[in-house]
Amino acid sequence: MATIYDVAERAQVSIATVSRAFRRPDCVSEDVRERVRQAADDLGYRPNRLARALAEGRTNALGLLLPFYGLLAEHVARCALELGYEVVITPPPESTVESYVEAAIALEDRQIEGLLLCGDAETVREYAASRRNGSPPLVAIGSSPEVGVPLVTVDEEAGGYEIARYVLSLGHREVAFLCLAQDEVRPTGREHGYVRAMTEAGLEPLIHQGPATLEGGRNGAREIIARAPTVTALVSFNDAVAMGALRGLFDSGRHVPGDVAVVGFDNTPQSRYCIPALTTMDLPVAEVAERAVGLLRRQIDGGAEGPAEGPILVDPHLVRRESCGGAGGEVAPGTG
Repeated sequence: MATIYDVAERAQVSIATVSRAFRRPDCVSEDVRERVRQAADDLGYRPNRLARALAEGRTNALGLLLPFYGLLAEHVARCALELGYEVVITPPPESTVESYVEAAIALEDRQIEGLLLCGDAETVREYAASRRNGSPPLVAIGSSPEVGVPLVTVDEEAGGYEIARYVLSLGHREVAFLCLAQDEVRPTGREHGYVRAMTEAGLEPLIHQGPATLEGGRNGAREIIARAPTVTALVSFNDAVAMGALRGLFDSGRHVPGDVAVVGFDNTPQSRYCIPALTTMDLPVAEVAERAVGLLRRQIDGGAEGPAEGPILVDPHLVRRESCGGAGGEVAPGTG
């Protein structure tokens, strides 16, 4: 069985360099990385992670706590691998704050070196309050800037503002917002952006409360048209609401985009296959993952933990399609 000594001899580098090439690939040159990789492949060598963890007193593992496995998890795993880390991905058993906190503590017990936590502000604050001496460095993803821990998130207020301004630039003046959840204590960042754009234009915001779901969008669109039949545009909390609104407007005898323009938020895969395809805001998930993993890595390597480096706000991008009229060509970095 090949050893690290065999790889070092074949690649004509030191044992320490082979170790760095596997643990911290960004710390060695591309030429050296390739020589080490080729030597390891030729010899059939694979690093013994358990032995390395025992020898170094570290695991090179990061924890990722999020409600579902999706594109963010894939990007986090890729970014972590490039820095020599594995990722332990755990969804909470239930969508409660207590379940999130218990799952985070369970990840700590697996000797992770850092934790990425995707959750709302209440969840992040509760976990932060429960952290013990010796808890690994923490970075929150997608929460509110006021959580008081290092944070990487999409600037949703900027996104809500940009897409509302885009709708207004098309000449719409009676523009409603769907849907602020009925149990929301305060407006979301997306709604804040919509309200700011309407206020700057000297227009009155019109906000419909309801669940941010397909059915919520369908019912909300029907109710808005019944209550304010002169509305000509709907700014939706997310793509699910917008797709539901398309059906609700159809039920109400309104044509999209001829009678009413509709925009979404999130740029989900389904949004491009609607009829008409949705104009929406694209969330740069890959950039969020890269910056979150990088911030966590800096903390692990000795950076001071705390909100001094954050929050890091990543701008979403407008994707113009058919649901507002026009040519319907997509315009956004990284979309197709």
